[in-house]
Amino acid sequence: MNKIKDLIKKSKNPYIYAGHGCALYRQKFIRFIEKLQIPVMLSWRAIDLLADDHPLNAGRPGLVAQPEANMKMQQADLLVIMGARVDDSLTAYNRELFAPRAVKVVVDIDKAELDRLPADYIKVNRDVNDFMQTLLEVVDG
Repeated sequence: MNKIKDLIKKSKNPYIYAGHGCALYRQKFIRFIEKLQIPVMLSWRAIDLLADDHPLNAGRPGLVAQPEANMKMQQADLLVIMGARVDDSLTAYNRELFAPRAVKVVVDIDKAELDRLPADYIKVNRDVNDFMQTLLEVVDG
């Protein structure tokens, strides 16, 4: 978690990509992003997680998505994917060119999903609720 804290601290253009796993903890997630002040992109399964006019809502990227959100994701230097799959609808069938400048951190409760990802991804096998709690403790500590 210290490594992730350091990545967040050093990042100039970080984003969180949040999926349905985050929607299960809506209030905690909102407190989490507001504490860290990291803009959030939403998966289609978490589309109602943040109001459209929330200052940290950066849109919905992917294959059928908002062009601005896709451009932001491509320019990110850190991408924390929480409670969402890194599937073809997100990467547009091109993992090599997906967020090419970003260090990619994926938080997923399903180890099998993490095992499918490229070796250069930072893989965190945890429930997003536990991840948020622990990261906030490390940041505050």
